[in-house]
Amino acid sequence: MQFSCSDEFKLEKDDVGLVLHVGGIGAHIGFVYQSNDKKFKFVHLAFHKRVVQEPYPLDATKRSIFAKLPFSRSSLYSLKSALRLIGARSIHPSGINIPYGVNIMAAKGSFSVNGIYALPKGSDGLTCATFVSEICRGVGLTLLDENSWVARIEDQQWIAQICKMLEDPRSGADTAHIEQVKSGFSGLRIRPEEVASVANLWKGKPIAFGDAAANGIEVLKKLTDCCNKPDPTLNVSNQAASPSSG
Repeated sequence: MQFSCSDEFKLEKDDVGLVLHVGGIGAHIGFVYQSNDKKFKFVHLAFHKRVVQEPYPLDATKRSIFAKLPFSRSSLYSLKSALRLIGARSIHPSGINIPYGVNIMAAKGSFSVNGIYALPKGSDGLTCATFVSEICRGVGLTLLDENSWVARIEDQQWIAQICKMLEDPRSGADTAHIEQVKSGFSGLRIRPEEVASVANLWKGKPIAFGDAAANGIEVLKKLTDCCNKPDPTLNVSNQAASPSSG
C-alpha cells in the first residue's frame, strides 16, 4: 500500500499500519492500530526509555503519512496482539524501559511473540526504526536483511547528534549507557523511512538495503508533500518539530 497523508486516514479495525512524521532528527516512525478502546493509536519509541501511545491522527503540529502493512491476516493478528500489550504497558506507571540504542545487530530478538521486551546480550537498546522492525521480528516477520546494510558517512553526524541528546540530563541516560552507545555504533543505521519502505515493497521476504534505501527516498518525498499540503486549520510555516528521534 502506498503512503497517504494523515488527513486521508482510513484503516479498518483489523489493519495495522506504519506512521512516519518529521522528528527532531529526520523522520520518526511507529505503528498505528486499533487499541482495546476501539480507537486508533500511534505507538512508538519516542526516545530513551520512552515508549509512547497517543491518538492517531496526530495533532496538527505533526503532519504525518501512513500506510497499511500488507501482511497476512494471521500475521496482522499476532502483531496487533503484541501492540495492544505494548500500548497498555506504555501507560502503566512502570512503563516499558527500552533504552535508546544503535547497535542494530545486537538488537535482534528484542521482543517475544507476545510483545514482551528483553534486552538481548550486548544490545544497547533500540531506535524508533528498530523498535518497529524488532516487534515485527518477534511475531515472525523479518522485515529487513540487516546483513546487506552498509555504512554511510552521513550517519556519523547522526550518531553525534544522538549522543548529544542522550548527554542532556533530561534524557535520563546515565554515563555508562552513553558510552555503550558511542562504542557500539558500527556505522550501520536503519533509517525510519527504510523500515517504512516495507509497506511498499513487502513480498514475504526480508528487504535488502539497496531497495529499502531507494524506496525510502520516495517515502520521504511523500512526507514532504504532505507536510507542505495546505491545511485551513494549520499554518504550515509555524509547524513544531517533534522531540522524537529516528
